[in-house]
Amino acid sequence: MTEMQGSSEQASASCACQPCCCVATPEPLPSEEQQQESVTKVEEQGVDQVSRSDPRPIIDAINNDPELMQRMAHEALSYALTHGIMMTKHAPTNNQSEPPPATLLHAPLTLFPSMFPTKLYAQIRCLTPLFNILYDRLARHPRLLRRLLGGSSSSSASDPFVGRLLELVTSIAKSKTPYTKQRLTLAINRSDYMMHGEKEQTDVGVLDADGHRLRPLQVEFNTISAGAGSLSNQVTGMHRFLIDRYVPELVAVNMSEPPKLHLPPNRVVANITGAMAHAHRMFLSQSRIPSSIDIGNRELKPQAVILFVVQPYEANMADQRLLEYELWETHRIPVVRMTLAQVYAQSKLDPETGLLWLNCNTSSSSINAPQHVASVIYFRAGYTPRDFSSQDGAEWIALERLERSVAIKCPSIAYHLAGSKKIQQLMASNPQLLEKLLPDNIGEEVKQAECKGEDGDGYVGDVLDLSPERMSCYRAAIRSVFAGLWQPDSTSIAAALASPQEFVLKPQREGGGNNLWGAEMTHALSSMPPEQLNEWILMERIRPCARRPSPALKFGQVMKVENALSEIGMKGAVISEMEDENGSDDDDDDDDDSHLSLDELLAIHPSRPLTFHHNAYIGYLLRTKDASTNEGTLMSGISAVDSVVLYP
Repeated sequence: MTEMQGSSEQASASCACQPCCCVATPEPLPSEEQQQESVTKVEEQGVDQVSRSDPRPIIDAINNDPELMQRMAHEALSYALTHGIMMTKHAPTNNQSEPPPATLLHAPLTLFPSMFPTKLYAQIRCLTPLFNILYDRLARHPRLLRRLLGGSSSSSASDPFVGRLLELVTSIAKSKTPYTKQRLTLAINRSDYMMHGEKEQTDVGVLDADGHRLRPLQVEFNTISAGAGSLSNQVTGMHRFLIDRYVPELVAVNMSEPPKLHLPPNRVVANITGAMAHAHRMFLSQSRIPSSIDIGNRELKPQAVILFVVQPYEANMADQRLLEYELWETHRIPVVRMTLAQVYAQSKLDPETGLLWLNCNTSSSSINAPQHVASVIYFRAGYTPRDFSSQDGAEWIALERLERSVAIKCPSIAYHLAGSKKIQQLMASNPQLLEKLLPDNIGEEVKQAECKGEDGDGYVGDVLDLSPERMSCYRAAIRSVFAGLWQPDSTSIAAALASPQEFVLKPQREGGGNNLWGAEMTHALSSMPPEQLNEWILMERIRPCARRPSPALKFGQVMKVENALSEIGMKGAVISEMEDENGSDDDDDDDDDSHLSLDELLAIHPSRPLTFHHNAYIGYLLRTKDASTNEGTLMSGISAVDSVVLYP
């Protein structure tokens, strides 16, 4: 879903501060050396000791051998066509009554994996379950979430779309129901990073093979519709095949001994569907579904399904279908795909039980003959105003129906909103948020269930050490990846206008491809009214070091690029449950919180225990693009799906 940011830069990142259990003035920030020590303690969990060879001679050999390049491209195209590395392109049409003409294309992809520093990979991989906990706890605090996004119980956020979502969260939290509300949440998150190259001599960061000192900086954190993971899974497999098939030829001609190349596991499909299946089984264990229902003169046994909420004429259908097929083939769980408009027309919420009944018989407009019950709702739509285009508000009615149901949401609306760029900005600029959401005593508030993953290296599924001694290291490691982020105000706008090459203006909403750079940014900052600027954040540009990549295959053509940049997204899955001790929600009151300070709101946090039934790193998405471009979407063909080869 999210777009690749272009070449950017960060002058400095926030450091850690010592937290306290309740809100207080933060202690002085530690030095860069202390921060780097904290990062090292975190990354020690994830570094394996596999011997590796330098992949650059192989990349150069491919670039310099046109015949080999064409043979590899032919094999890559065949692999993509037969393994679902595909996307759908719909032609523009004025006929609204019929689907637009569609063309099936292979996704842009590289012919050889990109070199990635082992320690940096380990560092950001180990941060994944920490970010899962951080954002999960924020999503469980609707009052705080509402205030951070600019609203209160009596006012909406500055962004109308975000404001309407906040109103839904508040309304549903306060509503009384005859059934027990769902306390389980499933999330498939992705934290995107670029490797920032330090301009000055410093000991912070990691030296890469070219002598650049790099450190990861977070581009954004995605909590809804974090797509292309299945494609990344398949491209990693394709690269393994191409290496096994063609590297021996290169060795015979160019090298004295076979290289030892290490491509880290990337089993995104197995891990996402494993988490979905886990949530599905937990829903079934709640015994909410009746054993049978009467349909006319016959009795029908309801079937529990996972509902994929998708966009009309989905371009990324193959990425989603790979998950659907894995759910059936491995877990025997059926998937039903519906747009929000179809949910409106073909579903019904039982007011007594909260079950979401689905009628998939498209030959009948009646929903009086339900066929399925949704156990899990996986959103690949609903994150942009474009998904709510009906004049009668059908999609909004459908979204509220889904959220009010007892199906396990992936994600809930609150979790979706927690991934807003405004939240990312406040996480980076307000140390108290991390202190409150990841306090030293978090082990008293959070339980962890051991979960098993598919990574193959013993890391996925490890239970985190949440001891007070460890938490300060975790917070420092998280802060070390924050870039400079600001709300556009007089000070930050003046800085951006003075040095526009050092900033990017990013919109609050998801969907990608909407960032403003250079002259466009300065025009927007100079002309937008303050209330409109509240819908944006300013971010310092990250400046990764360009490198020579392998050729890429885009729309059937081999493309050579001299300088490329990569963005890596570390994916995580989390299933959490907040116990309902009092039968009420944190927001279950009518008090106006607009008079409360942020400190007071931070002190109002649910005290009910939170259990993580599943919390794991589940794989990555690597996208590579020409260094000369700012934006770079997969759908436009500017960036290509890539994979990682670790070195040094």
